[in-house]
Amino acid sequence: MHGSGLHVLQSRIFSRGNPLVRPIDRIEARCIPVLVLIALVTLPVALTVGSSMGHSQLRIAELQQQSRVQVTAITEEAAPPATAVARGFEPVVPPRVPATWVTPWGTEASGLVDVPSGTPVGSRVSIWLDDATGAVVPRPMDATQAVNTGVITGLTFWLISLAAVFGIYALIHGLANRRRFAQWEQELKAAIG
Repeated sequence: MHGSGLHVLQSRIFSRGNPLVRPIDRIEARCIPVLVLIALVTLPVALTVGSSMGHSQLRIAELQQQSRVQVTAITEEAAPPATAVARGFEPVVPPRVPATWVTPWGTEASGLVDVPSGTPVGSRVSIWLDDATGAVVPRPMDATQAVNTGVITGLTFWLISLAAVFGIYALIHGLANRRRFAQWEQELKAAIG
């Protein structure tokens, strides 16, 4: 056997001497390596985008860790129980009930806090406060969440890039098929007479 299978395939596709290979076939065949190269080049770009996002999110997480303080609040009302459909699962938006707490500065404060479904009145729940204003804020992001955001961003970027490459190939293939079918129809009409 002469050369590798890829070499034989390339010589058959790109060969000008093969009467069965139309110019449109050669154009389409030449597009495939270019599109594969583009798909491969987008991988390091996606890694860079994901890494950059991860580092950015880590900085945000550090700032949140430094600017938020955890306190214990006591609920003043019971949270509604989970519905029969949602048993075993927490709702996407947790119930909010009135609660009171003592700030790190020693003053008593009150407001609405998120609690799990079915939390009874008088329960102790952990909440987070903004260190500067004392406002109730979400739990600070941790390093795992920051890294996960970077990974998901990079992976999403690469998958969108791959989808674009496959879309371009589908467009090229569709146009090439349209051209082939038109040529075959002309040749068939010419052969039938």
